[in-house]
Parts: sequence; C-alpha cells; structure tokens
Amino acid sequence: MPIRNGPAPRFSPIDSGHARSDVSSSIYSGGKAREPFYKQGAIVIPAISAAPSVYSPVVQFVVPYGRNGYLWKIGIDYVGGGFQEGQGNIIYTVFRNAALSRSIKGLVGLTASIGSVNNPVEIPAVQIYENETISIAVTNVAIPPAGQQLVGVLVGFTYPRSKEGDSNWP
Repeated sequence: MPIRNGPAPRFSPIDSGHARSDVSSSIYSGGKAREPFYKQGAIVIPAISAAPSVYSPVVQFVVPYGRNGYLWKIGIDYVGGGFQEGQGNIIYTVFRNAALSRSIKGLVGLTASIGSVNNPVEIPAVQIYENETISIAVTNVAIPPAGQQLVGVLVGFTYPRSKEGDSNWP
C-alpha cells in the first residue's frame, strides 16, 4: 500500500454529502469499499385495486452479487390531484424481494408520503443482502387514475461481503 503524506482520503457513502459516517478508503485495497446507490423510479398511478395486497413497484434496486449493504433513506412523492396525506387511499410498503411479499418492518402500510425525491428522509438503517430486490411499492385503494404519478427513491450503500467480520470495517 502506498505511503501517503497527510490524512487518508475520506469516502462519503452519498455524493451529496449526507454521509452517515466517513470511512477511510486506505483500509480497502484490491476492491471497492462502500458503493453508494441512489435509485429513482416513477410510475403512472395504477388502477384501483380490488385487494389491498396487490402492489405495483414504484422503484426497485437489486443488491449486486457479492455485496451487502444498508438502505438508509427513502423518498416518496405523489404528483397530481385527488390525494390527501394519511387518508389511506394510497398505501406504500417497502419490500425486500422481487415477489413483493417480504416487507421491511416499520415500512408497511404507509398512508402518507415519506420525505421527497429531492429530500429523502433518513430511516433506521436496514441491512440488505446480495441479490435482494428492494422496492417501494404502492396499492391504489380509492383514487381514480387520471395521469397522476408516483415517484420514489431508495438511498444507501453496498459493500463487499468479504469485509464483514473484518476488524478494520467500521
């Protein structure tokens, strides 16, 4: 490893400077350490669902092979008319599998927008694992579709699974 004069460079998991913690990149030789993700998606509001368990994904992120990570910010926006926060006409849930059947505790049955795409809100960090599909999904309970859009964002970082258990890993 090369010798550096001065402090080691610091790596922020999110480019915007909203880092949960800085990590010295000098302890990670031979591969990427933390790799941030900011995954945004949008859909036109789905038709009113006959069953509240029918979800449509707004945004999805697949955790890369060989990496685990943390989801630590989400944002959900509703664009258009006919929606009042908290009324239960739109229900959001965050899932951890492609089949939209394994929800993340505490992020189930949300009836109000959380943060926004431009300003995602920090949530208690959720560990995510390789090959999982993390999704914000929605079910439309009572809003007639008229071109409204739902926009979501998932923010976090992944790291090599090989770093787990490493005493230098923060």
